[in-house]
Amino acid sequence: MFSLLKWSPLALVLTAVCAAPYAHEHHELMAVHPQPAPKYYFDVKGHSQQSVLALLNRAEDLYREASPERRKALRIVMVLHGPDVRYFTASDDATNDILTLAERLDAEGIVDFKMCAKAAKYFDIDRDKVPSFVEFVPYGMAEIVKLEEGGFVRL
Repeated sequence: MFSLLKWSPLALVLTAVCAAPYAHEHHELMAVHPQPAPKYYFDVKGHSQQSVLALLNRAEDLYREASPERRKALRIVMVLHGPDVRYFTASDDATNDILTLAERLDAEGIVDFKMCAKAAKYFDIDRDKVPSFVEFVPYGMAEIVKLEEGGFVRL
């Protein structure tokens, strides 16, 4: 009986040998057609305060781990909707930790924050209670669709 596992090392060697003469062409193509700028969004809905803090830290890690060239083009957006909008008003120490980190990430140009105005209204959150670095959008899910149409990838 034919075993794919038995032949896979041979297939790998043959592929490498056959492709080697053309490797420089791939490199030239990459130089002519650079990778698109990385664009990510976080759908921040239904998380605990600790999870939101972890998402903020993950966004910062994405930025810090990127090369200097990719950092310039990197875009990260957090769409805040549902009950998670409450974490972006100062109410307790855990929320203050979130706001402190979020404000720094915005100030450093690492993350853009967008809050669903409908969710804010539903949870009785006045715009003046939300930090100025948070942009209000009419509807969180519509913003997510817009981001995806613009090439953003959900994380």
